[in-house]
Amino acid sequence: MIARLVIVFGVATVASACAGLDFGSDEGCAAACATASVCGLLPSALGYGASEAESIADCVRLCSDSPRDDHAGSILGCLLGTSTFEGDSSGWCANPEDSNYATGTSCSAAVACLSSAYGDTQVLPEIELEVALITLSDFDATFGKGAAAALYLGVGEAVQSCTTALCGRSSCEQKGGDIDGLACDDAMCRKEPLRIRETCAELAARVIDLAVIQADVPPANQGLLDESTAFTCDVSSAVFTSAQYHLRPGPVRAFADVAGILTAAELGLLGYPTGDAADDAELEYCLRFAGMNMNARGGDNLLLVPIGDIDDVTAHLTPYGVTVPPCAQ
Repeated sequence: MIARLVIVFGVATVASACAGLDFGSDEGCAAACATASVCGLLPSALGYGASEAESIADCVRLCSDSPRDDHAGSILGCLLGTSTFEGDSSGWCANPEDSNYATGTSCSAAVACLSSAYGDTQVLPEIELEVALITLSDFDATFGKGAAAALYLGVGEAVQSCTTALCGRSSCEQKGGDIDGLACDDAMCRKEPLRIRETCAELAARVIDLAVIQADVPPANQGLLDESTAFTCDVSSAVFTSAQYHLRPGPVRAFADVAGILTAAELGLLGYPTGDAADDAELEYCLRFAGMNMNARGGDNLLLVPIGDIDDVTAHLTPYGVTVPPCAQ
């Protein structure tokens, strides 16, 4: 399907295409490239462009100009849903009532098919996933009352999502430049830089680890705060890339493990188990805050993990019956 993708087509095939021999047709190209766009597979070797519309147009051009050999047929088959393959193709969206359910089903099958045929790095796009901490109050203010509490639903189950990815930094800059067709949620594009230093201090945080989980991919972890920088939280985010962590388009979920020392009385207000400790006893703790669960796309994405001190937790989680669990052992 893609003349420039030498690894997929092989040198001989590309050479014949360059010589004007054995060209294909545009049959199925528009539908295949539309699927690639909806599923977050653009921009990539399938098609490049400054906007989603330009990426789709480039994808259609490459598809139409490529010879119809077995490789092109395989890629088209994956995107059109006509190829058979080995592997898990469980739907991305688990809610049949959601408007994204059908799309999630076809996208999960397309990505699983392409991954089975070509691996994660030859056809699937590169992903840059920034995981950032935000306060519980700021999260609810941005996404609606109870949004933070809803993140704890389904934790521990298969990672699935009906939610469109948040725009990353460069995508937000494009959005500011009035580039049309940007297929991501720009809810955070106009927000001020996230500030969590005060929350870290209130939690007496000594260690913060970020975790990203995706089906069929080993869990990815990065340390954001350690003993040497305790309480400061000068850095509020870390970037996970597909090159480092084998991430691919589809549902991803993030967590933040926050460890520190608080009194038993304070931990009790957070719902943390303290045993028979006296209220003024200082205890080590580790809390696992749940982050967003969304469908990552090619390019840059933003994934938020809301954390909070005692006031934040009791205001934004406790009323919904949510208790921040201890870190996984």
